[in-house]
Amino acid sequence: MRNLDIQIELWRLDRLIPSDANPRTHTAEQVAQIAASIQEFGFVNPILVGADGRIIAGEGRYRAALTLGMREVSVIALEHLSEIQRRALAIADNQLALNAGWDEQTLRTTGSLAGRGL
Repeated sequence: MRNLDIQIELWRLDRLIPSDANPRTHTAEQVAQIAASIQEFGFVNPILVGADGRIIAGEGRYRAALTLGMREVSVIALEHLSEIQRRALAIADNQLALNAGWDEQTLRTTGSLAGRGL
């Protein structure tokens, strides 16, 4: 494991390039949900990009930012990854979250966000 010197930067949206090999799909409804989350909490999860601006992870956030008319978003540029590593990270970023479970009791005691569109 390597310790990286991660820097969060603000990039213009027009500098970002959607991935042409993204295996994840985003419906208009899901993008609207992400946009609602951004409006409620702010853009708190940076998009992962290569030095070339191609999106590695965060295409849904990118589309939501476009929908909201944002000009800049926070990004983390990962210049050390090979093309194969970029693709593997894109899959891992999505799949690992799907592998997690939910604590139903905690969900019941903290309340539901369903009424807020999130």
